[in-house]
Amino acid sequence: MAKEMKKYFVTGNTFPIKDQLKDMGCQWDSEAGHWYHTSKRVAEKAQQLVPAQGEKQFIEGDSYLLKDQLKQMGCRWDRESSRWYHNDQVIAQQAQKLIADAQQKHYFSGDAFAVKDRLKELGCEWDTETKQWYHKDKDMAAQAQAVIDQGPERHYIQGAVFDQREQLKTAGAEWDPEARAWFHTDKNVAEQLQASVSPSAPAQDKHYLQGAPFELKEQLKDLGCQWDPGCKQWYHTDNETAAKAQELVNQQIQKRVSAPELKAPTASAVLAASAQADHGL
Repeated sequence: MAKEMKKYFVTGNTFPIKDQLKDMGCQWDSEAGHWYHTSKRVAEKAQQLVPAQGEKQFIEGDSYLLKDQLKQMGCRWDRESSRWYHNDQVIAQQAQKLIADAQQKHYFSGDAFAVKDRLKELGCEWDTETKQWYHKDKDMAAQAQAVIDQGPERHYIQGAVFDQREQLKTAGAEWDPEARAWFHTDKNVAEQLQASVSPSAPAQDKHYLQGAPFELKEQLKDLGCQWDPGCKQWYHTDNETAAKAQELVNQQIQKRVSAPELKAPTASAVLAASAQADHGL
């Protein structure tokens, strides 16, 4: 078993000379928080390079989110005062500026994901540590917060009719009860939906036929009549054509009345005919 090499630590403010220590072969001990070398002679030379320690230059402000950056700058935590400090005044000032800049970040509340593209347009930035959007300008931050509070921009789809609601729902559109219109938050999708519903023909009245028998279905189709499965009746959108079709139906009904009574059909035949009539076949 190999004997563990002894570590000779280099103490003091070693941050300014860390590159020199690396060149000398020193290594960083993360547990001890010091550089060291296994050669006493090299460690002594390295120690001579460490600048004399001055007074502790304390760093004020909320520094919790920046603690890793402060450590990299060579700052240390003073447990007694619960503050970070550095013995080098210049580095301490740099650390203080870092905290001051961070404190100028105006963070937003609410669901910002849906409007992230608009936040980017306003110059907002994403803080990977706090996982929040922010802006360093107070007025711009207020505008961005208003965008979040308002929610995604709504692109309305004009002229959509009731029969198109399933198509709109499938595409992700939503109904605005106040505006009484469909909308989508994606402008491109809204434009596509608008194009699909715009050339829709105006709603036409349905002129229903009364008492249309099953045997006339082919003639009614030839006249342009259509079957309404909801009310189980034939209809036509043109009043005059519907009148002609109704006359044809009335003539057929009259023939039935004047025709001699036929043998009553079987129960199965009645059920089959009823099923066919219900489906407009």
